Formats: sequence, C-alpha cells, structure tokens
Amino acid sequence: MKRFQNDLFSTEAEDFMKIITPHLPYTDSAKTLREWDLKYNADSIGAVIFEKIKSNLLREVFGKRCVLCNYIPPNNFRRRS
Repeated sequence: MKRFQNDLFSTEAEDFMKIITPHLPYTDSAKTLREWDLKYNADSIGAVIFEKIKSNLLREVFGKRCVLCNYIPPNNFRRRS
C-alpha cells in the first residue's frame, strides 16, 4: 500500500499527453510540459501547466458549469514499470 501512496506518476496525464502533445505550441510553457515526467511532485511545474490546460479544455467542452473541471479521479496514479 505504501508503494502506491508514494507513486506520483499519473496515468491520466500519460493518456492525455498523447493526445495534446502534437497540438502544443512552441513556447516555454509547452516545452516544460513536453519535458514533464508525468509525476505530481510538489515542485512540478509541468503538473501545474497540465492541470491548467486540462481544466480549461474541460471548461471549453462542457461549459462554465463543468463539475469535472477541478476533479482529480481516484486511482489516477500508478507505478511506472
């Protein structure tokens, strides 16, 4: 159990990044996101950028009343092999 609690790798981000990476612009923020290790470490700038993009995309698709925009589902993380 402790192994799972210490694992900060996001399978959701892994799947999502496969879709959005080809559409990212060539900016410093996008470069940071491309180089992100998909882990939610306390000092991870990539995780912050990813969450902002995901939230904005959900809001754009589902509108201002989007209840999922700030929701992080359980079991979102797994140990990377």
